[in-house]
Amino acid sequence: MGANWLHGVGGRMKNPLYKMSQKIHLKTSFSDFANVSYNTYKQGGGLYEDKEVKSAIRRVEEILELAQNCSRNSDDDLSILAFERLKKLEPKTMLEKMIEYFYFDGEQGEGSRVTSLKHVLPFAESYNYGDNSYFVADSRGFESLVHYIAKQFLSYHNHIVTDPRVKFNEVVIEIYQSESGVIVRTEDGNMYQARLAIVSPSLGVLQNDLIKFIPELPVGKRIAIAEFDIGVYTKIFLKFPHKFWPTGNGTEFFFYVHERRGYYAIWQHLENEYPGSNIMFVTLTDEEAIRVEQQHDKKIEEEAMNVLKEMFGENIPNPTDIMIPKWKSDRFYQGCFTNWPVGYSQERHNEL
Repeated sequence: MGANWLHGVGGRMKNPLYKMSQKIHLKTSFSDFANVSYNTYKQGGGLYEDKEVKSAIRRVEEILELAQNCSRNSDDDLSILAFERLKKLEPKTMLEKMIEYFYFDGEQGEGSRVTSLKHVLPFAESYNYGDNSYFVADSRGFESLVHYIAKQFLSYHNHIVTDPRVKFNEVVIEIYQSESGVIVRTEDGNMYQARLAIVSPSLGVLQNDLIKFIPELPVGKRIAIAEFDIGVYTKIFLKFPHKFWPTGNGTEFFFYVHERRGYYAIWQHLENEYPGSNIMFVTLTDEEAIRVEQQHDKKIEEEAMNVLKEMFGENIPNPTDIMIPKWKSDRFYQGCFTNWPVGYSQERHNEL
């Protein structure tokens, strides 16, 4: 389960992806976070008061405003967490840490402790295109946007790529470059030759040497690859025999506040997108996402259910199905969400 949202709608510029989605009539659903202050649950059970949550939200919004001004007006780089400490605004309570987690980890896949203020803020999508987000609830999936572009230069039949130039299910393991061109070798022994090659795998793949480059990439490019960050952003989907959570306006998202940062923290039900599906999912990032990937599915289900029981009581049903993407352990991805780390220069990024 890959990308789910079209971010950046309703702003001063028109998001080209959103324009494409309208052209192909992609089914989407507006994601309304406005009332999450009423749906924030405590560790051990019970809800936070609306005013407590709104106070924590205002605190992070103040940090964002100050940090964005600093980003525009200073050449210095520091982590977002360091900036919070500098301004005496570091989150202290579990609730404050959870709201900060939602705003930063939920956007970047990694924490404020490692994220570059200079190069991440203001968030480019919301700054350029607007703050609204739409969940893609279309059976064609987010990939239909890729196909919309690809159909402009590839052959298709019945919505399937039939262009002979496209080679599926071939794992590239070696790229040899010389003055005469490029030779690409695949895992099953096939070889392809061309004048030029564009290489665009996941950063995680490049960092883990799945592809051997001959000659070796220049040291500057290898450093640029090694120093950039790719995090893990995992959504765990659970299907139940019936819904036991609130539905209707202002109930789509709910937070769980735990002493451990990001522990089964951000929840969403899909009754708006898929009425009657009885599906909800939880988002985990960074260290929690990596930790969960290393566990058996039953252990993950047990942890998620313990959290849900704290929120909704002991008498809720067990899920009938669970889906757990494991991006970190998938050798073709080895992560799924790049993040600009503090101290990583624009010049190095250009090298990347």
